[in-house]
Amino acid sequence: MKIEIDQSGRIEETNRDTILTFSNGISYSVKITARTKRRLQEIYRQIGKPTVFMVNTFAIGVYLLVKNHLKSITTIVIDIEYAGWESVIIGILKNIFKDKKVKNPPEVFFTLIGKKSRAHKIAIKVFRKWDNPQKVLSLAEIISESLRMKNGRPVLTYPVSRTGNSTPLRPNLNK
Repeated sequence: MKIEIDQSGRIEETNRDTILTFSNGISYSVKITARTKRRLQEIYRQIGKPTVFMVNTFAIGVYLLVKNHLKSITTIVIDIEYAGWESVIIGILKNIFKDKKVKNPPEVFFTLIGKKSRAHKIAIKVFRKWDNPQKVLSLAEIISESLRMKNGRPVLTYPVSRTGNSTPLRPNLNK
């Protein structure tokens, strides 16, 4: 099954909730509250990764949105929300699918979905509180997927790079 994913309320807009929705034959939406996003943003600042807060949180949010439906999803088409970061998001998702041992992981593409998309219409309805999301993602859920402990300090589970591979955005001088 091919699904489209849309977002209402950007991740970096920490004064409002973010809604992520997928749709095709079925639809599902999750909410990341503004409070959760502010807490996450602070954690990313504390670990020295404030520039990747939005893209990493978006990728983890997409995974948490689709994870219970992965057996039936063959293709994920995501609305372009973070231009220039598409390969990074795909890289994070591929690493998650590999770590979670997802058999036959879906292909991931980006395109402009548009306002006529069912995913967009559902995301807007939930964002405007005309409908409820199926799930509200907790801080603990997002942290458990995005951070791990290394030498007693939190680090990104899926290091972010501009090319989507394991090359960091800036050199790690702590090696």
